[in-house]
Amino acid sequence: MEKKLKNLFITNVLVFAFATVILLATFDFFISIGEKSGLFSDFNEVCNFALSKNPYKEYRTSYAPLVMIFIYPFAKMAHITTDTNEILLKNTDYILSFILFNAAVILSILVITFFLVKKKNLFPYVFFASITGAPFVFCVIRGNTVMMTLVFILLFMLFKDSKYPALREISLISLAIAGVLKIYPLFFGVYLLCKGKFKESLRVALYFFIFLILPFFFFEGGLSNLSVYLDNVFRFAYMEKREYGYANMSLFSLISKLLDFIGMNKISVIASLIVSFVFLAMSVNLAIKTKSDVIRSLVILYTMCLIPPVSYFYTLVFMLPCLIEISNGAREGDEIYIVLLGIISFLPLIAFSIFMYHSIFLIVGLIYEIIVHNKEEKITNGGNYESSNIRRRLRNKNQ
Repeated sequence: MEKKLKNLFITNVLVFAFATVILLATFDFFISIGEKSGLFSDFNEVCNFALSKNPYKEYRTSYAPLVMIFIYPFAKMAHITTDTNEILLKNTDYILSFILFNAAVILSILVITFFLVKKKNLFPYVFFASITGAPFVFCVIRGNTVMMTLVFILLFMLFKDSKYPALREISLISLAIAGVLKIYPLFFGVYLLCKGKFKESLRVALYFFIFLILPFFFFEGGLSNLSVYLDNVFRFAYMEKREYGYANMSLFSLISKLLDFIGMNKISVIASLIVSFVFLAMSVNLAIKTKSDVIRSLVILYTMCLIPPVSYFYTLVFMLPCLIEISNGAREGDEIYIVLLGIISFLPLIAFSIFMYHSIFLIVGLIYEIIVHNKEEKITNGGNYESSNIRRRLRNKNQ
C-alpha cells in the first residue's frame, strides 16, 4: 500500500514540476492562451456575482447565494472594474486575491487531511499526490470554488464519528454547507445512512435549507430570488444542451452523445434520465450496504461525477477522500484503486479538454463494484457485503 501511494506521489509531483518548468519557460505564451481560453474565469464570474446587487436577475447565475458570501471578501479585494479576462490578468489586486483564496483553501485542506490520515508517514503521499494531480490543477486553472466545498466535506469526515456531540454537530453542518455550495456532495450522507443515523440525516436536511434560504436576504430581492435560482439551476442542467459538450463527463452526457450519434436523439433525454436514475439507485444501495469505507468513498466519487446531468472535471478533486480511506485501510487488493486514481489524475490529459475518457473509467469502476457486490452478497453471512476481495480472502482462509 505504502509503495503504491509513494509511486503515485512521485509520478504526480514529477509531472507537476515538469509542467511548472515549461509554464515558467513559456509564461508569456501561456498567459496569451489563458486570456483567450478563460484562465481563472470561474473565479472571475463568482466575484462579479458577489459584487452584484442581484446576481440572479443580472447574471442568471445557478450558484447558491452562500457561495457569493464566501467569495465576497476576495471579490472586494480584487477591485474588479471589468469582466474582460485580458484586463483582469493584468490586475495585480485581482491576482493577489486569487492567490490568497487558493492559499487559504489549500492550507485548510492540508491541515484537515493531516488529522484524517491515521498513518502520518503516508500523509505527504496522500496530500501532495492529490494537489499536484490533474483535478486540483484544473480547479486552479479555472479558478473554481469546488475546493472550498471539499474543505467542508473533509470537516464532515473528520468530526462525524467524534465522541464530542458539538463536533459531530459541526460535521452535520459542514455536510449541509457542502451540499448548498455544490448540491452533489450531499451524497456523502451515505456515511450517516449506512450506520442508521436517520435523525442526523434529517438535521443535515434542516441545516441545508437554512443555509440555502437565509443567504438570499443578503441580495436585493431577498427570498423572491429563490424561484429564479431554481429556474437557473434547471436551465443550466437541462436547457443549455451542455450534455453535448465533450468537457461534460456525466453518464447523462455520454448516453446523450451516443444516442445522438446513432440517430436516436429524440429519446436521448428520457433514456439518459432512466439510466442515470437506475445507476443512482444501485449506487445508493451499494454505498449504504458495503462495510468498506474504501468502497464507499469510491462509489461516492463515481456517483458525484456520473449522475448529475452536468459534471465537469474539477469534481474529481473528491478523489482525496478516497486516498485518505485507502491510506487508513489495510486491505489487500486496494492497490488497484490507487492505480485507477493515478490514471484519472494524470496531469497532461487535461490539455485535450475531452473528459469522456475519464467518464468511461468511472463507469467501468462503478459497474465493477455493483457486479462484485451483487455476487458476493450470496456468499457472505446474512448478505452483508464486506469488500471486493472477499472471495480471495475466504479462499486463502480455507487453504
